[in-house]
Amino acid sequence: MRENILKIFEVNTDAVATNKGFYYQYLVVLKKWIQNFISEKNDFIYSEVDDDIKEVGDELIFTQVKCYTKGFSFHSVEIRKSIFNFFMLFLKYNEELKIKFCFNSNTSVLKSDKLLKAWIGDPTLKDDIIRNQCHIKIYDILITEINNRRRKKLENTSISLFQKEEIKVAANDLKNELSNLTINKFIDCINWVFINNNPDEAIKKIFHEIRLLLSHEKFQNISVLILENVLLSEIYQCSQAREKENRVLLNKTITNILLKTENELEAHVNYKLLKLLNVQFEQLTFKIEKVQKKLKEHSSKIKDLSENVNVLQRNDFFSKLPKNLTLIPNSPIENIYGRDDSLNDLKRILSKTRILYITGTGGIGKTFLVQKFLSKVQKNYDYFIWINSIPSLIEAFILNESLILNLNLNFASDDSIDHRFQMIINHIAKISGKLLLIIDNFENDNDTLKKLSLLINCHIIITTRSIIEGLPSYKLPILDLDSAKNVYFENLNREVETDESVIIDFLKFIEFNPLVIKLCTKTISYSIDLDLSKLYNHLKDQTFDDEELKIDLFVLEENTPIRILSFLQKTFELKNLTSLEKYILEFLSLLPAEEIIIDDLAQIGGEENYKINKITFTNCINSLHQKGWVERNEGVLKMHRLIQELIKYNIRKNTNGFVANIFLITWLTHRIKEVAAYNPSKSFKFLKYAESILSSIKEPYRKSIYQPLLLLENELLNAYQWVYESQSIHDRWVDLTRRAENHLNPDDVNLGTIYNNIALSFFKKNDITNSFLYIHKSINTLHKNESKAVNNLINAYCGLSHLYIEEGNLIEGVNSLKIVLDLRKKYSLNEDQQIAIQYNIIGFGYLKINNLEKAIMFFERAVKEHLRIPKEFRNDFHLVLYYSNLAFTFFTFKEDEKTKIYLQKTSLLLETINLSNNYLIENIYESFILIYEYYGYFDKAKKFRDYYK
Repeated sequence: MRENILKIFEVNTDAVATNKGFYYQYLVVLKKWIQNFISEKNDFIYSEVDDDIKEVGDELIFTQVKCYTKGFSFHSVEIRKSIFNFFMLFLKYNEELKIKFCFNSNTSVLKSDKLLKAWIGDPTLKDDIIRNQCHIKIYDILITEINNRRRKKLENTSISLFQKEEIKVAANDLKNELSNLTINKFIDCINWVFINNNPDEAIKKIFHEIRLLLSHEKFQNISVLILENVLLSEIYQCSQAREKENRVLLNKTITNILLKTENELEAHVNYKLLKLLNVQFEQLTFKIEKVQKKLKEHSSKIKDLSENVNVLQRNDFFSKLPKNLTLIPNSPIENIYGRDDSLNDLKRILSKTRILYITGTGGIGKTFLVQKFLSKVQKNYDYFIWINSIPSLIEAFILNESLILNLNLNFASDDSIDHRFQMIINHIAKISGKLLLIIDNFENDNDTLKKLSLLINCHIIITTRSIIEGLPSYKLPILDLDSAKNVYFENLNREVETDESVIIDFLKFIEFNPLVIKLCTKTISYSIDLDLSKLYNHLKDQTFDDEELKIDLFVLEENTPIRILSFLQKTFELKNLTSLEKYILEFLSLLPAEEIIIDDLAQIGGEENYKINKITFTNCINSLHQKGWVERNEGVLKMHRLIQELIKYNIRKNTNGFVANIFLITWLTHRIKEVAAYNPSKSFKFLKYAESILSSIKEPYRKSIYQPLLLLENELLNAYQWVYESQSIHDRWVDLTRRAENHLNPDDVNLGTIYNNIALSFFKKNDITNSFLYIHKSINTLHKNESKAVNNLINAYCGLSHLYIEEGNLIEGVNSLKIVLDLRKKYSLNEDQQIAIQYNIIGFGYLKINNLEKAIMFFERAVKEHLRIPKEFRNDFHLVLYYSNLAFTFFTFKEDEKTKIYLQKTSLLLETINLSNNYLIENIYESFILIYEYYGYFDKAKKFRDYYK
């Protein structure tokens, strides 16, 4: 339950440094880090994980840092949000370690808030009156925040009905958590720090404290100013790490920094950080105050000189531009297996258009192709610009030092981002000559792209996973098998004997993705005894985190060693997705990689939800297609298997990760059960989805949704009985029953239903003993919840009656059906298919004792009762059995005309239902062939024999 609450209401605290508040926050982090190093505590200090600061040591400390000019009170939005976030963290972690929350601010408490002042004056709340008032206040804040967040989420028109229901349930569960927990335990974890300074004074104060700490002997007399720069740069880099576990500041990092020379330390400083923060660092101000004074005195002279210089430079600047205006990635030395046609395609398309985007899934080789293309067209262009658009396209331009230097641009400190970008565009537009602009890894910055598309003096090639409306595109095809094998062997640096079939299966499984091939072969090459078979098994079994695969790899794209799993997760990171898109994508990852029918997805919610689900799934899948996560072709979608595997891997890392899919899994279960009851052939299209889900969620990761998966598997196997019968299906029934007994309560209705189904499976194998054993188990279990399970109980008694009759015990068979009649009367059940089934069972009993007249009477009653049911609520497969039973009985009676009538009725009905593979129908076919041949209808016999084959 808590996992669902956290999924919906957990606060996203990830952030990027953009203002003075983050500047102050980094200084607080720096102070804690230095204190940790000096005291040799070896605590783990995380930046931008769960909250602004997370400290893991003997206790777990979360700190929210606020640098404001105004004061705070319990009415402040910032405090109320922080309390709510603290409470979510409390639910998440309070059972793991001793926990503490700290609200740290430079400012003060508003005079009007006497209660918060009283709490700060009595931090342990020894005064019971103050404690009680704080208890009431915190409870009120949390209830209000829950209601507000619930309301805002429900007002989102893009979410579906089942998501809204999920939000309502989570909100109620969260209130229950609040009611059930002792608020005192929570408020005892909260600490308040207010230092009563304005932002500038607070920054000066903490800088003074940091300088004193950096003067400690442990820092070996290294320049305090240099250390400040380096350590702040390290904090910034750490805070931007994609994976949260990498946003940690350790003592060993400082130890490694202290081993470097001052020149090496200077090179480590991130001067872009100074611009991004958009504030003046205290240490820089300290160094340049006097210089600024001199600059001010000469400002007018500098202005005059700069105007004269600009006039001179403007005349010859563009004649001295280098060919490469940015750093251009070197063309890889690998051969371009299977991509010669693509290179020719690029040349052909660019001869007809100025702009082209290359699309395809991650790792397919889009960047590699463009690098090879550049090496072949050096003479065709005067200038080249290569821009990697991560983290955003506009930032990639304004932070590209080579481009800014080569264009001789000087930005003023107060220039906005948009103004700087426009200056760059203006300079590029003035370049005379043929220019090729490469935009690599484009995501969704369409406004910036539109501005670049106006540069009529250049060709533009874009690599992206997305669909960019209105621009010519080139979808990079997957490699063929021979090319993929060439990539495999080219990157394998040690001899490893591998069966050819394993290589082919592996390449097909990863859909010939060149990046994955390279990472896998490097992992094998750098290991001692790892081979492809082992690695492939890890991939199929979702165990890519196995110790055997934690081999450090060295690739050009990374400055430090990486491992196959982390690199793949980085390559296929889910970005720029709404919560609904992530939710749907997670569900799609459980389904078959190919041939997912969008309308099938809409139908699994039933008729009552079909219209809204159709719109929801269609819009969401269109958006995912646009962003490159799935491929839609008309009403069918495909999802790359590797993306599916990585999504499933990340879900199962959370203890209750798959619980988010419980609604859709439950819907699918109901749909298979509902459709199979009336028209089995229509349920077949859902079976592949059920099979894929059961295969995708491995046994160790089913804990949170074990019962729903048991029920899904039960309906899947039950539906299979309409298709075929085999030993493998029976073995699955045995395995399902074993697991159901281990995970369901002994009186669970669902366990009783599974017992009934396995009894039927044993009956089909002529194992009457076990069939009787499990049918009695079913009846005993279902009787414990008789009113709730009456329909299932009737099915079980009908099955018991059939077993008795099969043994020739007509009396006990009829007695079982009398119990059915009593149950129907007791619960006032309306007419349904079971009445006809009961008549058929009695008819079968009389047939067993050769009372053909009585048998025919009850078979005819079965037909009559079945036809009284509206067609949409009956399963005509049963009618096939009734007709065929009449045909066989009349044939035995030698009543030829009636035999032919029911042969004809059965044949016509068989043509209308799609159950040709059913084992009972196969028996009917075999019997009908013999009867037709007996009557000399060899053409009809041949028709049945051909259809049967």
